[in-house]
Amino acid sequence: MKLFDEFKAFVMRGNVLDLAVGVIIGGAFGKIVTSLVNDIFMPIIGMILGNVDFTSLEIKLGEPVEGAEQAAIRYGAFIQEIVNFLIIALCIFMVIKVINKMQKKKEEAPAPAPEPTKEEVIKRGEKIVEAKYGNLFQMYEKIVAENPYKTPMMIYPATHYTMGGIWVDYNLMTTIPGCYAIGEANFSDHGANRLGASALMQGLADGYFVLPYTIGDYLAADIRTGKIPTDTPEFDEAERIVKERLAYFINNKGTHSVDYFHKKLGKVMWDKVGMARNAEGLKEAIKEIREIREDFWKNVKVPGELTGMNVELEKAGRVADFLELGELFAKDALERNESCGGHFREEYQTPDGEALRDDVNYAYVAAWQYTGNPKEVVNTYNPSEEVMHKEPLVFKDIELKQRSYK
Repeated sequence: MKLFDEFKAFVMRGNVLDLAVGVIIGGAFGKIVTSLVNDIFMPIIGMILGNVDFTSLEIKLGEPVEGAEQAAIRYGAFIQEIVNFLIIALCIFMVIKVINKMQKKKEEAPAPAPEPTKEEVIKRGEKIVEAKYGNLFQMYEKIVAENPYKTPMMIYPATHYTMGGIWVDYNLMTTIPGCYAIGEANFSDHGANRLGASALMQGLADGYFVLPYTIGDYLAADIRTGKIPTDTPEFDEAERIVKERLAYFINNKGTHSVDYFHKKLGKVMWDKVGMARNAEGLKEAIKEIREIREDFWKNVKVPGELTGMNVELEKAGRVADFLELGELFAKDALERNESCGGHFREEYQTPDGEALRDDVNYAYVAAWQYTGNPKEVVNTYNPSEEVMHKEPLVFKDIELKQRSYK
């Protein structure tokens, strides 16, 4: 039994089986090659050489002896065996060459890449995002001076309704020639919609990609206008007001920066004139904004020079306007005793918490007239009582209805 087990183990070895298969296939292949040479190649070669039968080619040695085969050198059969050898060698060469080529490709195949680290995954993800939205992220970084790949983008939750906006034509120009409205100010994409990402996109698209090209259509018509005269009383008055305001900012040696007042105003607007308003908060906002404005004109400090590039001086003028507009927003919201669109008064809502609109008393657009004295540049912190003008909303082709979620 031991001998049988050893023989079984020997026979079942992989190399013994491979050898047996090789011998069997080699023998069969040898017969094919022999037939190919003897029955096909050699007759053709013999015919070419003058109908020579290679099997009969020989050189006899000595004299023939009766009863015995004469010795001879059968070089014809030798030539056939040489041809057999060459064909077999050629076939083996081609097979080995193909196998080596396949093995070489297998060896050259790159090894699977190792699992990337967390840092590598973040870096690759950044490349993918950059390929798709690189221009948007680049513009965002230029505007807010923060890398959006490293810090979260400043997009805040906001009301999600389309609320009109100023009418503009295809070139983003309003009905006033030369006056353009872009971003959320116009109705072109989604209007005055406080949806953060959409608002950012429309502002960037209008300001970076549309207006720089479309405004040329208006300016092209004015290329032959020539120099516009400035020797008019209206121009002189406007120039005087601007110069006096700029000089006031530079010469006023206050104690707080422009950003200080800008942030104080922003907090009041966010807390009390935001998405959800109420009468008490709006009244407090109006009072606080007036106090901030008074403090601004007394204690604002603007560094730099009056002439030349001065970003802080430009910012001061903008914040002065924001203080006026902030109070006006609060006044308008306090005047409208209803909830509609992005204007949500907490006192005016349905039992289900939906906006409670008053189409009978508030189907109008309000325009506020400034009544302050523009000559009193220094004293613009004194609150002026704007006059509200109403333009009724008349619906001719559609019926005014309120949306129901039930």
